[in-house]
Amino acid sequence: MTAGPETAIAVSIITAVYNEERFLENAINSALRQSLKNIELICIDDGSTDGSPQILSRLREIDDRVRIITQENMGAGAARNAGLKAARGSYIAFLDADDMYPNETCLEELYKLAVTHQAKIAGGSLLFLENGHTSRAITKSDDFTFHASQLVKYRDFQQAYYYQRFIYSRDMLNKADICFPEYRRFQDVVFFVRAMTEGCEFITTEAPVYIYRKSENYLSLTDQQINDMLRGYIDVLTIAKTNGFSDLFSFLSGRISADNSIGKMVNSSIRSGNQTADKLYAEVLDICGKKDNSSHISKWKRKADCRSKRLAVFLKALFFGFRK
Repeated sequence: MTAGPETAIAVSIITAVYNEERFLENAINSALRQSLKNIELICIDDGSTDGSPQILSRLREIDDRVRIITQENMGAGAARNAGLKAARGSYIAFLDADDMYPNETCLEELYKLAVTHQAKIAGGSLLFLENGHTSRAITKSDDFTFHASQLVKYRDFQQAYYYQRFIYSRDMLNKADICFPEYRRFQDVVFFVRAMTEGCEFITTEAPVYIYRKSENYLSLTDQQINDMLRGYIDVLTIAKTNGFSDLFSFLSGRISADNSIGKMVNSSIRSGNQTADKLYAEVLDICGKKDNSSHISKWKRKADCRSKRLAVFLKALFFGFRK
């Protein structure tokens, strides 16, 4: 099957792939089964070391709408940017390699909504997949379900997560030079908020359009991922502050606070000697208006130095006491 000439491609679906052989085929098949046929699926193999490349090659042989880009491991942000550069569709969709579309008509519905309303962004409701069960996506802070088909101002929305349930005008992204920062963490949030800020508003459907697979693994981040996450927080907090997105600013400020699990993770990295995180976290706190009189590492070092000095005095006294 082919999507036809470049101008006929309605939606380019971008999928970053890194060692996702377990779920990859289900994700891609959910895209290829869409009733909207004039699509392309751009799969960026980000240096996979499992069977993912073989799965991609086999699926491309079956359906030539599958396009494969291969690169060394550079992270999801860089992989999606490669997809954006190669995309030819009027709109851009993003499908994670372990997620899927809930039905065969969701992309067509989003595309028709966007075209009918001449909208730069269109989105629908989200479903969670956890332990084999699909459910309406609700968290402590947000309900990711739209209850009507309507035009929504981002200023009245101000969510920062699950950008995958929207499609975006490629023309808008190109003109505003919106892409993913090449962070190892939080790059999707930066992209989403930038795109929404540029688009100002979006059209919605009540229908579920995306299934997000909740992670089965406990979140554990490397120092580099923590540093990049903090860079992402700085980016988005700055956008929120500049544009008066008070709800978004308050939400992110709360998530990164010292008594939150994310803040605790950051502080643990800092106590382990991550000086870059120390500086970045101080910048985050400064943007949030939270005073931080001295760096966490400096405090830790001063305490350690005091303990070392006390130990040195004790050993010196003990040594000279034996000599007497």
